[in-house]
Amino acid sequence: MLRLNGSSHRYCDGFSRRSFLQVGSLAVGGLSLPQLLKAEQTSGSSHKSVIMVYLSGGISHQDTFDLKPDAPNEVRGEFS
Repeated sequence: MLRLNGSSHRYCDGFSRRSFLQVGSLAVGGLSLPQLLKAEQTSGSSHKSVIMVYLSGGISHQDTFDLKPDAPNEVRGEFS
């Protein structure tokens, strides 16, 4: 996690490798931001809505599979 007010554990140089990589990745992202905004502006408004529903938990995929025990042999297969 990036800490803007400094870290609680300082080393000799006061800068850890992890914080150096975090700041470096933010800088690279900042350099590409103007190009991204320009491309978004010239493309027009073709946004589509996406609804993602993530439900953790639930029953197993094996329990939701219907073997159709009352179906003919050609349909239900060898498992029922």
